[in-house]
Amino acid sequence: MILFKIIHFNNKTKKEFESNYTEMNYLERKIGDNVFTFEDVKEFAPEMCVNLQGKFFKRELIQDIKFLNGYIFEDVPFFLEALIKSERTYFFYWNTYVTNVTEEIP
Repeated sequence: MILFKIIHFNNKTKKEFESNYTEMNYLERKIGDNVFTFEDVKEFAPEMCVNLQGKFFKRELIQDIKFLNGYIFEDVPFFLEALIKSERTYFFYWNTYVTNVTEEIP
């Protein structure tokens, strides 16, 4: 699995703005390396960014994981199950994905 930072772009103001949640700067401080396992992050895994547009998955890793029907924010259990199953996860520290938003997110 590969995780990467997400940048927020406000199309009205034409400005980028940072979000600690989607940029996951804490990962670099806490793990000190680009490659980690669930054991390395288990104490703060529930706080990690779960937005699936900031992830690449190997098909074999997620083929048995299902989204929960009728569950709001179903990407949370999906991501956590994938993180637990992943033998290693790579965090790409550069801002890679840009998402358009209408207002700033804290």
